[in-house]
Amino acid sequence: MSAPLPDTALELWLVDLDATAGRLMAAEADCSRLSPQEAERAQAITDDSARQRWLSAHIALRLLLERWGGAGLRAQPFQFARGGRPFLPGPAPHFSLSHAGQFALIGLTRSAPLGVDIEVISPRIMPLERRSRLVAFANDVAGGAELPDVHPSLASGARAAAGPAESADVETAIFIQAWCRVEAFAKADGRGLLAVLSQAGIMGPAKDAPGADDLACASPGPVRDGPCPSPGQLSGYRVWDVPLGSDAQGYAAAVALARGARISSDALVPLVLEDIEAASTPLMRQADVVLSPPDDGG
Repeated sequence: MSAPLPDTALELWLVDLDATAGRLMAAEADCSRLSPQEAERAQAITDDSARQRWLSAHIALRLLLERWGGAGLRAQPFQFARGGRPFLPGPAPHFSLSHAGQFALIGLTRSAPLGVDIEVISPRIMPLERRSRLVAFANDVAGGAELPDVHPSLASGARAAAGPAESADVETAIFIQAWCRVEAFAKADGRGLLAVLSQAGIMGPAKDAPGADDLACASPGPVRDGPCPSPGQLSGYRVWDVPLGSDAQGYAAAVALARGARISSDALVPLVLEDIEAASTPLMRQADVVLSPPDDGG
């Protein structure tokens, strides 16, 4: 028998919630894995499409959690740490789930808490000064990695020659990638998105904490003066962009891990959830994807 998955392994999974819906629902009907609380929450979602996507995302998460931690995790209610981060007791791994539109991104590791985020690339309303602070903070938590020009219709170096509409698309894509970095960081940090935004000087305290999906469209709040705190003042986490490629055009994603973790570029390429049976097979093999020094030494 091969060695178990190393504790330092990281897995990222990309799930097409529409394409896999039938197979995921069939897997749940064959063997229930959702907790009663999850089933109740799903029933409270009135929109049929939104409910189906929510169920698909959570069934996929449950299958992958069982793959890592065994059948004893089935139907266990999620517990929530201070700040709202969900967890399950051992032998469950650390995990993070994000879904937007028709896609979900799921991250799992035993090394330390992590955060993932996936977003549809679409315009968001945010005051310019706050947007600039968010982008600067996103670069900081990514180890100084500048945000790329990610709009797929523009070739490298063509941004300067782009027309106004294309330039606007590029700026939108850059901002959404920055947003993904910040939200992934906040999930790994565990204190909640609003707390991180407030401490980073991006957004002041608000009466009602906006949800993860709509905070970028929240009404303006006070912006603090002075430079953003360094990542070390907030938490010991670092963020990497997740390349989605042609599998999810029009989306951006990021993952955050403990700052001491070093990962290869291969570890950032998500596995595409297609074979439901294979994805739920218990892990008893050496992982191909492990934490290792990145090429850039950062």
